[in-house]
Amino acid sequence: MAKFTDPTGNGAIYLTQNYHGEKTTAVDTQCAIDIRMKKNEYFHSVCDGTVELTTTSSNGYISIIPTGMSARVLYVHTDRYLVKKGDSVKAGQKLGQIQDITGCHLHLGMKNKDNSKNPPQIMDYFDRSLNFKTDYADITKDWFVNGKLNWSLFKDLSYGAVESPEDPQITELKKQVADLNKSIDSYKASIISLQAQIDSLAKEKKDLTINVTSLKIEIDEGKKSLIELQGKYDSLYIEKNRLENEKNEAIAQLNSSNGLSGASTGELIAEIWKRILKLK
Repeated sequence: MAKFTDPTGNGAIYLTQNYHGEKTTAVDTQCAIDIRMKKNEYFHSVCDGTVELTTTSSNGYISIIPTGMSARVLYVHTDRYLVKKGDSVKAGQKLGQIQDITGCHLHLGMKNKDNSKNPPQIMDYFDRSLNFKTDYADITKDWFVNGKLNWSLFKDLSYGAVESPEDPQITELKKQVADLNKSIDSYKASIISLQAQIDSLAKEKKDLTINVTSLKIEIDEGKKSLIELQGKYDSLYIEKNRLENEKNEAIAQLNSSNGLSGASTGELIAEIWKRILKLK
């Protein structure tokens, strides 16, 4: 935004009081200067902005929000406004008139929208080519050197340096950075999720490894048991064959010794019973 312009429109700004304001329990909520003006004289906007509100009372005032700032400029002891709430105004535009009060003057101050913060110091915002004057000894002593306002006492806030609208390229870059940060956060969330899945899979792998190892042990034990059973089966099979052979040999001997060669097993058994009965 541009520096503040002359609120009087007279080419000379006569100070009647240097910095003062409203005092609260926290901080000074307003930083103001008093400027000599005549009753019913028109006062002008020091900046481009928007009318925040107007009041009509013995201390009537109008509040302007400068374009690109988060503060307000107050014009106090004023009335007969030429603008209303919501109107856009330009620097140098007539806003209204000075009230008809004892010691007519314009109380020109600044306040932050957030009253918990110290107010901007209004002299930092004025164009240094403006012609400030005073007839007051205390102001001369504090603020003037050889009849000239001592600008070194104040900050030199150059054009566009105070909460001015941001360069579109910077705004776009900030947006890109914000988007990148969102993407990074999203990637971080994805990485965390993937890591959780990896940890879960690693646990499953570990459990499966334990199960496979356990199954291998069981299989090895099963193989060992199977081999043992096979050995027992083979031994029993050999023993069975041996007994079958012995049985067959015994039957052959019996047949040969008793003239029963070629007889069936039933016939042999019947013959054996006959002989047993005879022995009785």
